[in-house]
Amino acid sequence: MKTNTNRKERPVAVRYREMVKGMDNAEKIELMFVLIESMRTSESVDSESVHELIPPYTKEEIYARIAQSKRDSAAGLGQESEEMFRELEDEFAKEDYLLEMGKTV
Repeated sequence: MKTNTNRKERPVAVRYREMVKGMDNAEKIELMFVLIESMRTSESVDSESVHELIPPYTKEEIYARIAQSKRDSAAGLGQESEEMFRELEDEFAKEDYLLEMGKTV
């Protein structure tokens, strides 16, 4: 994921998080399908490499994975999204700092 080297701009992940904050799960799932489909049809990425990165799951398979994630969450497994996003923000901040210092990430 691309990060901004301009400190005045927020990292991309933070903007995405803010964008989906008000969405319910159904809207987030629909957005996920739209994004996956846009990658599959992108002219800049050949379909073979997309399928290596993102296997062509059916809706049923995705819903099964979501159900499993909910069961895992109920069992206390996994990570809260807020914690995950904090870790991502910290990681992007470190990358931005290294880029500012002229170091490669």
